[in-house]
Amino acid sequence: MKQKQEIRTSAACHATRIKIGLFTLIELLIVIAIIAILAGMLLPALQKAREQGRCIRCTGNFNQLGKAVTLYIDDNNGFVLAYWDTYNPATNKYENVNNKSNAWFAGNKNRLAPYLHVWNDVPIGGWFRAKNNNRPAGASAISCPSRNGFDYLKKYDLSDDRFAYGIGINGRLVSDPLFVNVKLQRVDKPSRSAYFGESRYNSPIISFSNTSNWPMFPHGGKISVDASQAQFYPNGSEKGNFLFFDMHVQTVTRSRVPNNTNSSNAQFSTFWYFFNAYNEYSKYNDTW
Repeated sequence: MKQKQEIRTSAACHATRIKIGLFTLIELLIVIAIIAILAGMLLPALQKAREQGRCIRCTGNFNQLGKAVTLYIDDNNGFVLAYWDTYNPATNKYENVNNKSNAWFAGNKNRLAPYLHVWNDVPIGGWFRAKNNNRPAGASAISCPSRNGFDYLKKYDLSDDRFAYGIGINGRLVSDPLFVNVKLQRVDKPSRSAYFGESRYNSPIISFSNTSNWPMFPHGGKISVDASQAQFYPNGSEKGNFLFFDMHVQTVTRSRVPNNTNSSNAQFSTFWYFFNAYNEYSKYNDTW
């Protein structure tokens, strides 16, 4: 009799342990499911926060650029930094004369580079990969953390040095002497006119054009950097950083920036037309 009771007691304890084990497993599955749901809810917020952090770092990079440009202008009698440093009287343009002129973005030329304390092959704000990888590849200290120019460079072979740009200068400052030979104090609305902005990988220029040299907007939104690199989008919630002529940095939404698609007079907007060189008062506007 006693032996039977011990058997029943042992069986009951064993059943209890099984129930406890099963109950714990169910609880564990519920906890895992809850964690998965919370992770799914929090992940977009974490990604957004991470991108905001990268955008802030990019803004800081543009602030560094603004300090360097200010020093350059101070050392050059107040004249703005333009794309080229050489005037060609034969064409009445600033351009690369006899392949000896210096571009603003060159990391190994005596223009803006010394003010950023750099001297290498990497374009300012961009990325570099050498021919046959015979020299170290590199990224500019002020390249945008939301972008990776090395991925873009993979599309090219190793037969030559390759460059990917990340910052572009206002296209008005490329060749026209009426814009290039301007002192900073003559800029009509310095806080409303873009000096530099985030550019396509294949161009160190930004402009109002919907066919080339359009700005990039790598922060937030739905249109990816790769898509925006390949195709022009006139509107969207994506954001890009711009340095203005008063040297403040502003993060601007894609839809706000005047372009040939969303504005017939985009080229005469104060955003691009920083100096009314041709007296286009009927088209000159500050509506952006």
